[in-house]
Amino acid sequence: MKRLLAGIVSLAVFSATGAAESIGAALDRPAVAVRAPERAVLLAATQVGAQWVAVGERGLVLRSDDGASRWQQVSVPTSVTLTAVRFAGERNGIAVGHGGTVLVTTDGGQRWERSLDGGRIAALMLADAKAKGIPVIAYGAFINDIVNFAIVAFVIFLIVKQANRFKKPAAAAEVPAMRPCPMCLSSMPLKARRCAACCADVGAAL
Repeated sequence: MKRLLAGIVSLAVFSATGAAESIGAALDRPAVAVRAPERAVLLAATQVGAQWVAVGERGLVLRSDDGASRWQQVSVPTSVTLTAVRFAGERNGIAVGHGGTVLVTTDGGQRWERSLDGGRIAALMLADAKAKGIPVIAYGAFINDIVNFAIVAFVIFLIVKQANRFKKPAAAAEVPAMRPCPMCLSSMPLKARRCAACCADVGAAL
């Protein structure tokens, strides 16, 4: 139960704040340098003149000038997975990846810049729709807020429920033992000697 609760709390924090591994954070985080580029997971490659340019997971962009025998990593301003790369000529190229990421180069793949991403595309489309007077319902943000609220509410419910389990139960009030009056059959305390209802002297209980 404790592990499940910890997992749900972590999920809520992840959803509400945006974890480091989310697309949003990866878009703004430069690709991490790898020790062995030739062993990296590559998803696409293209030949540009005498060299090869390849892209892969976590924003990897590699170049090879010797027929793909040795690879050199290129600095990239994002760490989302790149899935395709194309060149128009030997200098102008484009690479695309997760989150609507679009990288461009104008020097044969030596330097890359992020020119577009899913967030910018959505913002441009929203601005264009508003400029044209088209009614827009941001249902994605609405659904996201509902999901976040539901997760946080569920986590709070589990935390309160778990905390209540550790509370000591309140001591139950002692209910005095009762017995019926032999004269009027009214209920009276077990140790009483006189009935409060009929005032009969009944004596102590045996």
